[in-house]
Amino acid sequence: MRSMPVLLSCALLCLAVVGLSGCSDDRPAGGPGSAASANRAAAVRNPEAATATAQTEFGLLAGGDYGGAWDLWSQAAQQSISRADFVALNTDCPAKGVPGEVVATHPAGDGEVDIDWKRGAQSGTASLLFTGGSWRYQPSKSTMDSYRLGVDKLVAQLRAAHEC
Repeated sequence: MRSMPVLLSCALLCLAVVGLSGCSDDRPAGGPGSAASANRAAAVRNPEAATATAQTEFGLLAGGDYGGAWDLWSQAAQQSISRADFVALNTDCPAKGVPGEVVATHPAGDGEVDIDWKRGAQSGTASLLFTGGSWRYQPSKSTMDSYRLGVDKLVAQLRAAHEC
């Protein structure tokens, strides 16, 4: 029984180290210590791993690591808004309420899983695409289209809707 406190201490230390890795937005996307490299499930090609990647995405957003969340996106999603603008958008207008969670998954074809998610009273859809050897998060088309407004207009719109 004396080993239980030692095991608990080691587990807490490991969680602290993992939790502190990737807290800076000035690291290169996908580099060592990034959210993408921390998401070990991303390289496994099954729906469960896709769901784990989505949950990682939601955890990064809830924790304020907006750059890390953007790093998990598909190439098409990253082209819809720059990393700097995504960080600015979410810093200026952080989501209210509880973290997002996956409520349903729907395999949509080879290398694609669609998800339904909810965050408090809000809900939506997104996709996970298996590309380049890992799962990448892709927001819905309407979400990506909204980024065309630019950060200032989108923040104003979201604030008017009381979404931040």
